[in-house]
Amino acid sequence: MKLYLLIVLMFTCYSSIYSQSGVVYDKTGEPQPFCKVTAPDLDISTYCDFEGRYSISVPDGTLLQFEYISYETTYDIYRDSLITILKEFNVNLEKPKL
Repeated sequence: MKLYLLIVLMFTCYSSIYSQSGVVYDKTGEPQPFCKVTAPDLDISTYCDFEGRYSISVPDGTLLQFEYISYETTYDIYRDSLITILKEFNVNLEKPKL
């Protein structure tokens, strides 16, 4: 019986430490599908689904990198149910004055 309880306790701790999820939005609150989420220190990456949700197997406190076309690369330390807001690039397309 003690062995069974030990196995259940280990599985519960393992799943709570390593089963991580979050959501990626832009500044208007729109979800960002297919945003790339990477843990550079662990060489693990995944992509968001159509609703901007992702799941990645990393421990709490892991640095995550968020990359998406036309948005700045964003870094955040993972905490439970992380919500990330991407910032747009500021690009000046006007011709320089001579």
